[in-house]
Amino acid sequence: MEVKQNDDKLVVDYNRFAQYFTSSLPITTFFILPLLFGLGEFIPRYRTINCQRIEPKQVNCRIQEKIIIPISETAPIQINAAEVIQIEKIRENLEFHEYQVELYSSSGIQRFGYPKNSQNEIKEIVSKINSFLKNPIETNFKLTQVDKSSIDILSTLIFLSLFYLIWYGSLFLVVISIILKFPLKEKWDFDRKSYKLVVMKKFLFWDKKNEYSLLGKLNLKIDSEKSSDTTIYNLDLILESTDKLTIYSAFSLNKVEEMAENIGDFLDLLPSR
Repeated sequence: MEVKQNDDKLVVDYNRFAQYFTSSLPITTFFILPLLFGLGEFIPRYRTINCQRIEPKQVNCRIQEKIIIPISETAPIQINAAEVIQIEKIRENLEFHEYQVELYSSSGIQRFGYPKNSQNEIKEIVSKINSFLKNPIETNFKLTQVDKSSIDILSTLIFLSLFYLIWYGSLFLVVISIILKFPLKEKWDFDRKSYKLVVMKKFLFWDKKNEYSLLGKLNLKIDSEKSSDTTIYNLDLILESTDKLTIYSAFSLNKVEEMAENIGDFLDLLPSR
């Protein structure tokens, strides 16, 4: 905001672009978070079993899950054997089977990896684990399974497409309505010589110009609006025609009072509350 004054004119210039940019930062979050969520759905998940032979018949293993960076890791467990298990699932009233690795340890049973449609893929993992357990010469073993199936990608893609269409469509309407309603720049030109007030507002796609007479009885008033825990203060100019023009709005009462003093001195008006 810039205020210029000479003997006959008082000009108040508002450049609201920086204000709108700052205010739009919270809205930007609503744009970015869904994108990050969508990208996260397509980032592969990894589960790794990392084993170390302590004694010929004692093998300690850790199971780690990672999405770009490790997100979880189990305490060492002593593995004795591995087996393929069958999991029954129902999707859209259709029953189907998936297969997963089950590990047997001294402390109980624990599953490893992700369920897969291919039994042969799980059998191959189980075979490698059991082969290591039976071979006392091998001291270290590491195996990683990736969770990303074509069915998951297809269903996720359809879901995200519909979600983005609704989400960003709604945000687009909100942003467009704000752009069309509020000007990017405003210029209030008070002319004491011609007794006129010229208000020029520059919107994104058009400009708007209004002229008002400063003749007759004028009133300069500071008003306030409360919303939840915040209060916004408005400086209103009430003309002879009873038109009420809001010249300035701010959360700071001091700033509004300072603007009221400048305009009041120029128009020879005493601001009221």
